[in-house]
Amino acid sequence: MSRTVGKLFRSFTENIKGIMLSAFFLIFVMMVLIGASSFFGIERLSKMNQLTNDSYNVLMKMDFIEKSANKVERDIWEHFSGNGWKSFVDPTQGADAKFRMDNEQLDVAVNSSGLLPWSVEVMQGSFTLNPQQQYRLTFDAASTVERPIQIMIENSNYYNKYHVNVVPITREMEQYSIEFQMNESQDPSVQLVFAFGNVSDNQMMAAHEITLDHISLVEVETGKKLIHNGEFLSKDPQVVLDKTKREFEQAIHSVTSSVTNRPEQKELVYQLKKALNQWSEENEQIIDRLNLSIASSGNLNADQELQTLTTMTSETKSDITQLINQINKIETAHLNNNKEETASIKQLVYGSLILVVVVSLLLSWFIYLYFNRTIIHPIRQTSDWLKQMTEEEHGMMSRTEQLNRSKHYAAIREIRQLYYHLNDYHELLCNQVQLDGLTGLINRKMFDQVIEKAFHQQAQASLLLLDIDHFKFINDTYGHLIGDEVIKQLAEHLREIEVEGALSFRYGGEEFAVWLPHTDLYEAYEIAERLREAVSKTPSPTGKPITISIGVADSQETDLSSTVIIERADMAMYQSKLYGRNRTTLFEYEDHQSESESV
Repeated sequence: MSRTVGKLFRSFTENIKGIMLSAFFLIFVMMVLIGASSFFGIERLSKMNQLTNDSYNVLMKMDFIEKSANKVERDIWEHFSGNGWKSFVDPTQGADAKFRMDNEQLDVAVNSSGLLPWSVEVMQGSFTLNPQQQYRLTFDAASTVERPIQIMIENSNYYNKYHVNVVPITREMEQYSIEFQMNESQDPSVQLVFAFGNVSDNQMMAAHEITLDHISLVEVETGKKLIHNGEFLSKDPQVVLDKTKREFEQAIHSVTSSVTNRPEQKELVYQLKKALNQWSEENEQIIDRLNLSIASSGNLNADQELQTLTTMTSETKSDITQLINQINKIETAHLNNNKEETASIKQLVYGSLILVVVVSLLLSWFIYLYFNRTIIHPIRQTSDWLKQMTEEEHGMMSRTEQLNRSKHYAAIREIRQLYYHLNDYHELLCNQVQLDGLTGLINRKMFDQVIEKAFHQQAQASLLLLDIDHFKFINDTYGHLIGDEVIKQLAEHLREIEVEGALSFRYGGEEFAVWLPHTDLYEAYEIAERLREAVSKTPSPTGKPITISIGVADSQETDLSSTVIIERADMAMYQSKLYGRNRTTLFEYEDHQSESESV
């Protein structure tokens, strides 16, 4: 009987070795397939992400160029139109005066005040005055000689005067205040006039200078400000133009780098560069001629010349707009193609991973069933058999039989240890399927399951999607090993998020996700900002901090599928990328819903 038991255990041991070798071989094949599909898929996705980033860069730079050109033209117009202030001198009444805005105030050099109060004047309008309303006008003023000036509130078209007040000013800068009531009907074309001509009966012959500052007109009851630009601030248009030219050069250089392998786009960018240079030269000529006009006239503005000269750039500006539209059209089509190809690659990679995972799980399940039937059950039978043998032959067991019995127990212990090892290995394999190999965070497959489960539970939650800024530059500059260290460091930051139930995922490549259950949109925003600031202040393996762009979205009761919140967070993250990176953007559901309804 003892020999029979020994043969039985040797048979079990030989079968276990064969089964173990086969199982390890199949598991090795599965791991090789997972690694190969992940490597080639992620490599291709990384390339597509770079192409997509290049397209986004081109679209952002085109938008920047168009807005900057409009801003320069607006600054030129505001500067040479006097920032809303107009000056008037009537030489037929013997008046002579010069005006200038300097040191954030208005200076009027009166050489001759003329015969009438309004022979020399400055005005600001038009604005609306309402009937039965009390208004307060305040301003600072000083003159090199003590003299009166006249303040008029009048219609800017027919010069109907609603209020006239004479204010004596001194050599010291003082604040003056005038209150008046609008008794007439509402007038939408009212202007404020400061008259520096002959206000008194005795004409002042001596030349003098008047200074005005901090002019404000307020509706007393409501506090509404009708005039609040009395600081006389003005940007130097030449400085603005020079700065914009440098920004254009940087933008064109960046766009050229993004379209290097696309000849059609490269040619359009070259034509845009020539058009921008021509537009800059034309605006420099306009600025020179308008400066000369204002210097020779002594007025605050050059409205007539401005109307004529600004037409010089209209044709070039039209060419710039047309080229920008062509570039945007081609780049948008290229971006959409990249997105479609990226989606196809993701489907292929994820399909391969799912297939490998399913096969691995099935293999593990069959191994478990086989060991349970062929090893565990016979071990139990053998144990019962040995127990019975021990009870029956306890008194007659010889030394040799005791030795054989010890060997049998040793064989049973060995089989039991192998069984426990296989269970541990099965658990390890399941963990590897759920976790990302580089960071140890939960992988994309489990992320999809978490989102799907939360959708069916209809529970309040928020989602952060984040992306490492300029990650390709880090890989190209410091190497992929340093890039991997940067990814692992960011994963450590994600593990430090102290929110109950928070889950961190590696979404793919340099993209990560954080699921925040029972967290509303604005709480999630604060968490995202703390994360972004912590990352930007911590030195990375490159030797200096990195930055991340984050999109934040929350779940809605009206969501039709589990992917809607991902799309919203992805759109918010794109906005962070679009407006300069290293920032957090909220997806405001109600704002987007109202925009969709209006469309």
